[in-house]
Amino acid sequence: MIRSSTSATSYYYGTFYRAGVGYGVDFQTRNSIFPSTQIGTSAAVSLPVCLRVSRTGTTYRSDYTTSSTCSSGWVLLDSRTISTADIPISATTGMAVSSYSTTGGTVTATYSNVIA
Repeated sequence: MIRSSTSATSYYYGTFYRAGVGYGVDFQTRNSIFPSTQIGTSAAVSLPVCLRVSRTGTTYRSDYTTSSTCSSGWVLLDSRTISTADIPISATTGMAVSSYSTTGGTVTATYSNVIA
């Protein structure tokens, strides 16, 4: 995930795995064009899965692979331009986990092969 700030309402671009809610990967974004979270292209895949979000200038990419080594077979989910007014070059990056529950709940995630 790449965010404009750590604020809960900040603009962002990310690649996510959704277990129990459609089972698969998708990209999500929130920016001045889409002020509410937009969920884009999805793919039905099972774990383990490698996720990647990248930025070159103002071009953002969202990819995934089911390769156990995360070294090949990357599939493009989305590529788009987002202005630096929405997500500055000095953006915050990180990884997130959510239960996707509005009533609470616990979720556990394991991250490995993290490359910054």
